[in-house]
This record gives sequence, structure tokens and C-alpha cells, in this order.
Amino acid sequence: MSLKLANRDPIPITLLSGFLGAGKTTLLEHILTSNHGLKIAVVINDMASVNIDAELISNHKVTTVKEQLIQLQNGCICCTLRGDLLEELASLAKDNQFQYIVIESSGASEPMLIAETFTHEYSEMLKQLYTDLQKSHENNEIVGNVVKLGGLSAIATIDTCVTVVDAFNFISNFETVEFARDANGDVPEKTLSDLMVDQLEFANVIIINKASAVNAETQYKIREVINNLNPSARIISTDYCQIDVSQILNTKMFDFHQAMHSSGWLKSFEEEIERRKAPPIRHESELEYGLNNFVYISKRPFHPVRLYNFLVDKFILIEDSFIHENDPNSIIIKKRNSVFGSVVRSKGFFWLATRFLMKGEWSCAGSMLTLKNGNPWFSIMGQYDAKEDIYNNGDLISRLFADRRQEIVFIGLFMNKNAIIQELDKCLVNDRELMAIEKIVFEASSYMEIENNLQLLFEDPFEEWGIHFGSGPVDVEYEEDEDLMDEEMDTQT
Repeated sequence: MSLKLANRDPIPITLLSGFLGAGKTTLLEHILTSNHGLKIAVVINDMASVNIDAELISNHKVTTVKEQLIQLQNGCICCTLRGDLLEELASLAKDNQFQYIVIESSGASEPMLIAETFTHEYSEMLKQLYTDLQKSHENNEIVGNVVKLGGLSAIATIDTCVTVVDAFNFISNFETVEFARDANGDVPEKTLSDLMVDQLEFANVIIINKASAVNAETQYKIREVINNLNPSARIISTDYCQIDVSQILNTKMFDFHQAMHSSGWLKSFEEEIERRKAPPIRHESELEYGLNNFVYISKRPFHPVRLYNFLVDKFILIEDSFIHENDPNSIIIKKRNSVFGSVVRSKGFFWLATRFLMKGEWSCAGSMLTLKNGNPWFSIMGQYDAKEDIYNNGDLISRLFADRRQEIVFIGLFMNKNAIIQELDKCLVNDRELMAIEKIVFEASSYMEIENNLQLLFEDPFEEWGIHFGSGPVDVEYEEDEDLMDEEMDTQT
């Protein structure tokens, strides 16, 4: 089957992701030796990994690049670029000899970060940044060449984003407590399980390779997990990556903005909102067991000590500047035997009783749970509208606490929803503690007074949070205080 393209610019790209040993190189070899009618340029990290007779791929080009990061900063704008990719893609665009490009990202790469650089918005930002740098007599030849060609979005476009997984090691990769290593052997702030989830959630085609290495039941479980992590992706099961290459070349299927919103946890949030707007009719006898996803909601804060003690022996807890070290094997066994044993992914935000200003971000893949500070609550920013809040029922808790709540999506197979909810509910503050919090909030004259008094009321084993507004910690003084608090209470009634 011929996929030969009409002459056009930008050049379409298939981006390959996956762990070492999953089968990316085998897939590359299959692409290069298939009869697709395309002249392909392949950009890889290790030339030695591709073992093909040169005569068989004489019509193509295989290039090795060594990861080279370029950091550009000017005022508030800062970006990190893959200089090696920029240089190679600019060269390919000038040659004008190839109809298609395949990029093999390293096993420790997040495909989203690569795909983002090909968006029109990113190219416009890069042009502006480069113009500003020139005015300050700074220059970068590689970036300059790309900008002169119109930015990466004018040179090439992501056509298909493919993630290859190894069926035999799929489950163990979720349970691992190891950290990913980049091309230099350095350990970035990503665990292997986190990285695998990132690669699965962003892809629009997922190849389950070495499928025959596992039995039919395991194959079913793998497909179900992937489908729940990324309901929009096309899933292909195979051995030796022997697939019809038309499924991954020139598909015109990839859309960056759609990929950013394709993850199962995000779709679960959207479904929960729709469900609450129009609750479905349910039979009382319906069991809450075997669900593939659900959203945990509570308008009460977690007691910091109870939550910490509940989580610390079932997960490797990762905070911004600290990893709670426990015996990895013990953690895996305890999680497996707990109510979280069937949970492969959870994500959302949480509310600690001691943190009135900021929401916490919760992200879990396998046995690795990352907890860190997120943005301020909407009510703190003066952006809360009680009428738009589907969780606001007009009671005192809603009036005092506005948008503060627990909202965490759980994804897995054969989960016992009721058991998970019961265990998490035990970590919430009790009625007496809630009354003490209400008294502090009701009597305080400023947000900072609330925060300080709550931290005196409860012990908190979690690390301190800086004030965070999306791009990093910043110092903020809450000058609104009493006026904004009064305004917040008025808007909620």
C-alpha cells in the first residue's frame, strides 16, 4: 500500500515513545523496510540500535542526535528546547528531499514536551523571544535558523504520536519504584511509572508489543488499563511490531489540543460533572465493585496526620523537595494487599486542614504518589462563583469553604469503590475537628490568620508549601483580607 504524499510543507512526523526494550527499534526497522512509497528521514538517539542492511534503506536517511538542551530566557518568558532536534529538522527542511520524518524519543522523554514545540503558539512565542534576545545582542544560531524558516510549526507537524509498550513487562512497570534516567544517566524528577502513564495518556496510537508473551486474560487487562488511561487512543496488539504501517504513517489523526485533554482521568472529571448536573437513575442493589474509574469527592478537609499515616506505608510518597523512603518491596506488597491494590492511576487535587490558601495536587501511578502544592483556591483569587459550583448546596460548609474540597479520580480494574471511599473518609476531619475549623474561619479577620491558626490546631507532617501561581513559587501578600473574605461570603449566599 502506497502512502506517498503530495508535495507539501510542513513535513509530517510520527513521534515514537516507549521504554527501552518495548520494541521501538523493531518498529523503526519495520517502517524502513515496508513498501509505503515514502522517502523517510529517521531521527534516533543510537545509530547502533538499528541493525538493517544499508541497501534495504538506501532510499531513507537515519540520523543519530545527542540530546542537547538550549535554555532561552528573557524577562518572564523561559523555554528549554531540544537543540539537537531543532538543528536536524532545520537541515531536513532545507534539503527538501524527504516526505516524512520519524522521531524516536528516548525512553525517558515525555512526548508532550516534544509535540508542544511543533504548535503554532510555541513557534510564535519562540519568534518573539528570539527577537527580544537579538535586541539585547544575544544570539543562538540553531534557534535563529529555525525562526528564519518560520518556526518548527512551519517546518514540520506531528501527524501521529505512538507509544510502544511491552506486554510482558507492562504490569511490573506500573509497580516499579524506580526513577527514569535520561540519556546522560541522570535521574530526572520522574518515576518510571509516572513516565509510562505520561506516554500512554498523550499518545493517539498505542502498540501493545510482544502480546503473545502473556495469556488472553492478561492481554485483556492490559487493554482495559490502557483504554481507561486514554479512551481516545487506537490500541494495536502485535508481536515484533508487525503492523500495517498505514496505521502510524500519514494518518492525520494527531491533534495537540485534543491530546492534552484525552487522558482518562480528565474525562472522568467531565463525566462526573455531567452526572451531577443530571443524576442517572440507579437501582439500590447496584454494586459499586468492578468499576474502572470513579471520582472521590468530599467537602471536608483531610486531617494531615491521618492522611499521612494512611498513605506512607502503601506508596512511595514524593513531595517537591523530599521523597519519603521506605522499603520498596514492602510498599509494593502493602499496596497490593490494600484497597488500592487494583488502582493503577489516580489524579486530582486535595485539601489539607492546615492549608486554607492552597490546593494540593495529587498524582499517582502505580506505587508512586506525588503530592505537591497547586494553585490557590478560586475563592482566594476572588474568582469563585457559587452559582457555577455544582458541589455547593448552600449549607454552612459551602459558605465558609467555597471551592475547597477533595476531588480525585481513581482508575483501575475491579476496584471496590465503596472500600476506597471508606478508607479515605477515615482520613477526613471528624465533626468536632470540623467545628473547630469553622470557628477559626468564622472569627478570623484575614486569610493568613486562618492559615496560622489552623497550623496551630493540627500537626502536619507534610512539607511546607510556597505560594504557587502555576509557574513557580512567588511571594504574595494578601492585602484584600477582610474585604475579600466578606465579598467571598456574600457571593456564596
